[in-house]
Amino acid sequence: MDHVFLEVLVARKRSTLMTILKIWGAILTVAGFLGTSMNLLFLIPLLGGAFLAGYAWMHEKTEFEYSYFERELSVDRILAKSSRKRMAVYNLDELEAAAPTGSYHLDGYMNRKYDVKDYGSHSGARTFEMYFGGRIKVVLDWDDELMDAMRSASPSKIFLQ
Repeated sequence: MDHVFLEVLVARKRSTLMTILKIWGAILTVAGFLGTSMNLLFLIPLLGGAFLAGYAWMHEKTEFEYSYFERELSVDRILAKSSRKRMAVYNLDELEAAAPTGSYHLDGYMNRKYDVKDYGSHSGARTFEMYFGGRIKVVLDWDDELMDAMRSASPSKIFLQ
């Protein structure tokens, strides 16, 4: 029996909001640093600006890594190429249906309430929707090799058109 192991790295489009927060955090940090020599109350904007700039810097460059092995899809989030966190692990045995976004195969799932987990790049790339256990909707960026591997594991639930 041959085992399939795939990893796909998807970079999310840079957020304009995080860029603006990073700039404002830097401005607050510099202003707080300059004002601290006059009054210690300027320590508050110094620390707040440093925290804001650091948070925005980490979240500005976000990537997702999809790993597929043995009917299991795991999604990791990578922040600024330095911090990795496992977001979720999805078992294909719990899969109800999966197809490209806008496919007629997903029409039966349109008006249901799902907890949406979006791990896409938001760059206009083709996306793929997966519905798990009647409660979770997962959105991924399309990758031909990954979709073919998942389709071979569960051909009755995964549609590629």
